[in-house]
Amino acid sequence: MDEETAGRLADVLQQRGLVDHVVVHDGRLDLVMSDRAIDLVGRYHEAARSAHGQMMSALDEAELKTMLGLMEKVASGVLGTSRAADEVAAR
Repeated sequence: MDEETAGRLADVLQQRGLVDHVVVHDGRLDLVMSDRAIDLVGRYHEAARSAHGQMMSALDEAELKTMLGLMEKVASGVLGTSRAADEVAAR
């Protein structure tokens, strides 16, 4: 991105309170995040972890229900198992 475009982007981010200040370093603009931006990033990561945890527990619950359903079918004889020499035939 050229210097003019980077400057406009930095201005907009500063107006929104996401950039604390801009530092020119080796001919490029370095944007220093504001405390608000750091807080937003932290909340985003927290929400992502929470959503991931909820998804994982939902998957675990679904897998558990599936496993219990299959175990009930094996116990009732609707399904058979075939594990090495311990095969149990379905009725």
